[in-house]
Amino acid sequence: MISATGGTAAWLTDTAEAHGLELPEIDADRRARLMKFIPPYGSPWNPVDITAQGLRGYVPALEIVEPSPGHDAMVLCITLAQEVRIAREGEDLARIIHGSEKPILIYTYATASEKSKAMMAGWDLHYFTRMEGCARALEAGLFYHRFQEARRGNAAADEAPSPEAEATRRFLAARGKIVCEYEAAELLHRYGIGTAPARLARSADDAVSAAAALGWPVALKVQSPQIPHKTEAGGVSLNLGDEASLRAAYARIVAAASGIADAEIRGVLVQKMAAPGIEMIAGIISDADFGPMVMCGAGGLYAELTRDVAFAPAPLSSAQAGAMIAKVKAATLLDGVRGAAPADRAAFADLLVRLSRLAWDARDRIAEIDLNPVIVHHKGLAIVDALIVQKEGTK
Repeated sequence: MISATGGTAAWLTDTAEAHGLELPEIDADRRARLMKFIPPYGSPWNPVDITAQGLRGYVPALEIVEPSPGHDAMVLCITLAQEVRIAREGEDLARIIHGSEKPILIYTYATASEKSKAMMAGWDLHYFTRMEGCARALEAGLFYHRFQEARRGNAAADEAPSPEAEATRRFLAARGKIVCEYEAAELLHRYGIGTAPARLARSADDAVSAAAALGWPVALKVQSPQIPHKTEAGGVSLNLGDEASLRAAYARIVAAASGIADAEIRGVLVQKMAAPGIEMIAGIISDADFGPMVMCGAGGLYAELTRDVAFAPAPLSSAQAGAMIAKVKAATLLDGVRGAAPADRAAFADLLVRLSRLAWDARDRIAEIDLNPVIVHHKGLAIVDALIVQKEGTK
């Protein structure tokens, strides 16, 4: 950052750092070269203060700093209120800016005069009038750079479809837009993604037998492609520990589902209740521009309340999955708080990798995958709900 006023540079530095940007030190050799023309009351550090007396300070300062391997972008804090300074240095600044492979932004801390505007336009130079806009532009560039790095890191994986790809597409082609949980579990298992033990029951007697085989307590969940959000429809009952409560819950669920117009009830899923743990969410969203994006974050009720999530393009490597989890605030819970044992962060990362491979294999079909909650234990995890939504128009 190069400025003729220390106060403006300090404010812009604070703004940039608030957007996740860093101002690395300038190396000793470049600092010594800067001090040859900066007055003693200026600063060769970062930000560089050439002071108001440095009448031709921007060009030599930029020529020294621009090649620095320790800096990825530069900001010139300048005033365009009068055209005297920009008339003196503008043409040379334009030459450096247009010839650089690094982004060099201009921020004016005063309203530009009409002559300054005309000269800047003539040199094809653009400028920011707000510190926030300047910092956000750099932040967006950094985000895009990291996104492209992730895409390049996945290039080899992109070129090699997994052995399950063709079978996955056939599996999805045989199903409708909403893939019920019991069907989604079958597809997830093909990618080594285990869901909580469950059996589909088509009568109360079936449900009792399933619960006895799985082990009490159990949960009941209606299975219908017309009821993707089961809880809101009265289609879920949890912690059922005996036959009487199970039969009553089964009757309530079927009655509630039967009241929904055109709902095809395929049965009720009997699922063994999972042990407590850290509730997270994992999923896939198909972006029109970037393709399948992997999502993870705080799960359960917190998924809707906090929107504490991170995204990354599929497919993921293990390292990318780990970095993605680290972006989520709720990830600190996985490390154990208030004496609790740490949860299995590695298992959660492995889930994201496997889920990303499924999404990549079926990128032409899958619109959304929602695994919520994913209960992460001290060792391993349990997926207790799964929803897959196919794209409109898929057959």
